[in-house]
Amino acid sequence: MKSNEIDSLTVETQDFMKSVRNALKKAGALDRADCGALHILQTEYETYILAEKEIKKSGLVQVGKYGLTANPAINIKDKSCHQVLALMKEFGLTAKARQHIKKLDT
Repeated sequence: MKSNEIDSLTVETQDFMKSVRNALKKAGALDRADCGALHILQTEYETYILAEKEIKKSGLVQVGKYGLTANPAINIKDKSCHQVLALMKEFGLTAKARQHIKKLDT
């Protein structure tokens, strides 16, 4: 990934991805073949963070053509959250996935 792409990410996403890379390195599970999936994880996490910020700024509801409606960022945040969690499970980065891996090792 180019430096200017990383610099354009939120601090939250930069910190998160640094933690992900460190955890995968520590587990010996970081492979070049995973770059695509890690990029998707980064993109989805960034989308999640931006949607969360939009919700904080604009609120949970908005006035629309037919009255009050849910902020569209809620749906975006929800979908991104599911994608992030699915990818984290694939990489063994959730508490449950780590427990499963530990059981397999014994």
